[in-house]
Amino acid sequence: MPRREAARLYSGSRLRQARDHAEAHEVSRTARAFLDACDAAVEETRRTHDAERLRKHRNRRRWRIATGVIGVLAVLAATTTVVAVRFAVESDRRGDRLRNELDAALSRELSIEAERLRGIDVSLAAQADIAAYRKDPSPTTLGNLLDSAARPLAAVLPDSPSNRVLFSPDRHTLATATFGRTGTSGDTTHDASITLWGVGDPERPLRLADFPIRGSTEIGLAFSPDGRTLAVAGKGFIEFRNTADPHQPTLRASNGSTARGALSFSPDGRSLAVTANDGIDLWNTSNPDHPEPQGVHFKVSADPSVSDIAFSPTGHTLATTDGNSVRLWDTTVTERPSPRPRTLDGHTAPIDTLAFSPDGHTIPTGGQDAAVRLWNLTDIDNPTPWRLPLAGGSASVTSIAFSPDGHTLATADRDATARLWNISDPDRTIPRTDPLFAHDRDQNGRGLPSTGANLSFSADGRILASSGPTRLWTLPTYVTATRTGEDGNPATFRYSPDGHTLAVAARGEIRLWDFVRPGHPTPRTRTLATDRETATALSFSPDGRTLAAVTSDTNPRIIKLGPDGRPPADSTDDEPTATIRFWNLTDPDRPTPRPHALTGFPAARTTVLYSPDGRTLVAVGQGHGWQTWDVSDPDRPALRTAIGTDTELAAALSPDGRTLAVSIFDPDTDVVLWDVTDPTRPKRRPGSITLDSDVVSAVAFGANSRTLVTAGSRSTRLWDTSDPDHPTPRPNSLDTNGDSVDSLSLTTDGDMLTTSGISGPVRLWDLTDPDHPAPHTTPIAASGYRPLDFSPDGHTLAFMEETDAVSLRLVRAQDAIRHICAATTGSFEQAGQALRHTLTPPCPTPPNG
Repeated sequence: MPRREAARLYSGSRLRQARDHAEAHEVSRTARAFLDACDAAVEETRRTHDAERLRKHRNRRRWRIATGVIGVLAVLAATTTVVAVRFAVESDRRGDRLRNELDAALSRELSIEAERLRGIDVSLAAQADIAAYRKDPSPTTLGNLLDSAARPLAAVLPDSPSNRVLFSPDRHTLATATFGRTGTSGDTTHDASITLWGVGDPERPLRLADFPIRGSTEIGLAFSPDGRTLAVAGKGFIEFRNTADPHQPTLRASNGSTARGALSFSPDGRSLAVTANDGIDLWNTSNPDHPEPQGVHFKVSADPSVSDIAFSPTGHTLATTDGNSVRLWDTTVTERPSPRPRTLDGHTAPIDTLAFSPDGHTIPTGGQDAAVRLWNLTDIDNPTPWRLPLAGGSASVTSIAFSPDGHTLATADRDATARLWNISDPDRTIPRTDPLFAHDRDQNGRGLPSTGANLSFSADGRILASSGPTRLWTLPTYVTATRTGEDGNPATFRYSPDGHTLAVAARGEIRLWDFVRPGHPTPRTRTLATDRETATALSFSPDGRTLAAVTSDTNPRIIKLGPDGRPPADSTDDEPTATIRFWNLTDPDRPTPRPHALTGFPAARTTVLYSPDGRTLVAVGQGHGWQTWDVSDPDRPALRTAIGTDTELAAALSPDGRTLAVSIFDPDTDVVLWDVTDPTRPKRRPGSITLDSDVVSAVAFGANSRTLVTAGSRSTRLWDTSDPDHPTPRPNSLDTNGDSVDSLSLTTDGDMLTTSGISGPVRLWDLTDPDHPAPHTTPIAASGYRPLDFSPDGHTLAFMEETDAVSLRLVRAQDAIRHICAATTGSFEQAGQALRHTLTPPCPTPPNG
């Protein structure tokens, strides 16, 4: 039915009224048909409505069922996901554990390989230590890595076999000579060649020039003192090359002389001594473009063989080998050399090599009896032997070289083993490092056949060149100092606040070293005289412009100071005391003493400490109280206050300048804390530190003044000093294996601590979390009291070596890796795949050059 017509039909009450009327009255057939149509429409509407209700009911039911199913599936999916995630996490954990175990196992294998390689090639061993650390960065592998970085390490020049090596005076050029027998049947010749290398940057050596030398099986090299001429001598010839431009070493002159190979320039470069068939020839080299024989020839002895010759640093003496002896010639007038009265005798076989020390007072000789003997030439006409020969190897000594500062002697023998000796005191010469292997060695560490190594130091003493496969050895960084003063107290040293200067106390003086380039320290021009007294403590002012030093004479005796900080009036003049001296280091290359020194302190150990603002100096005398001094004007220090007690042992000032910690010898208290916020009115804080049955011999504050370290004969503890009035022990102490600790040093940021003691080694500790201190590495040096000091940047530790030098050790892994990779350029490539446990070289491949 059309919608318009359906709208006219009755429904509801209207339909009921019409139906009631039709039942009560007679209506037409048309009206009744209309009513029937209305009833049908109503019925149709009802059926449609019922059907719609049923459809909606069914839809709701289906939705409820679907929702339930989805919920069940979601729960199942969530459960499955949780189980899968847990399984994956556990699998990852198991995988991580397995990988860690595999890495640790591989690291151990690499460490074993490194130890094996150390007897064959120390540079490869160092690279193996890098690989081991990367696989498992543990204290053990870090300790091995830092130890390798502290050893001599060698870079190998590519394709550079050599028999002779020689640095130019400016150290930027290295000359190498190779000679040997070549030829064909019936036509034997002797060829030699010279190569010049640019080694201004030892990490990137450059091959500058090559030129041949014919007609010799044994040649010698000598640079003129200005480095602009290279003299080359061999059997029957001598050549002079212009090396002003080492890229083009042009021939200045050549002469077919009676030369045999060894030669030496005089210090002024005006004369050249050359071994000849039956003695020595002298050449005039005043004009390097026209060198000519001086007409001076003198026989050494009836034996025509002279293996080596050398001019003294003054040029007034020429030393020549003569069989088992050395002859000294007076060359004050080079035109008329004359023999000095005494020869150097003592070798039991021919001498092959000799050298003068830079000061000319010592000459070492080495020969075929495998001995190295030292001679005292202080009185040149009456030389005397220094003590006993150096105990080296069993092979003939082939080369001797002095470092430019005269403190290190390098020797090499026929099995190509080089040794470094500390010769600061020729009567007490000791090895500076383990032996160096200049030639390749087999897998059992035995040297391969060689004719011996030749050695040469660079002008700055940092690099030692050795022949064979030409190697450039980067030597450990150290500065020389006297281990003990005449009174037996260990020498001491201290970094300046900016790290650019290291002050080192030695007998009768304090030396200043320039550390602007930390890996290349150089002595500053002047030393600080201490009137023959020994400096036992040093302290820089915070601005670095003043150095305070405690010096004392050689036989200390105890004097108790009065309440004014001065010795009592009845003390006798001959009682030894300590003096606090001050130097102006505004220009560290031109230090000057400040006008006033503080006298009358006890000769026993006195500590000096600057406040952070540099206006106050605290002086603590062991067993004699402590004083504060106003040093606002460093030229006029003035006493502020004196605390007269008699049990002080050590002291430390907090970085915020508010607390002074003083360890004392007392049955009830070990460390007393003083409030020195007002240095004119110091007050003892209520809290103190007490340790059972221990004597605190060293104290140090952390960077934020919230941690205090105390060290003694039985324990090393950390204390929370956030509230300095009530210090509390932190939960964990340092495990020093029962060793006593006598010296402490913390990095500027307080994250690292180092300890040492008479009965314990030097140890490094990680204090990133002071409540849970942990070893940073394995111990890095043997036992024995060693003064310690971190560089201000916290990357280097200075401590006294057994070899009477202040050793500078890297303490961060990445610094050590960079140093090793820079110092061992080419060593991995030279050895091929000797490191079979690593797939790639530990260090970047050097660029071609």
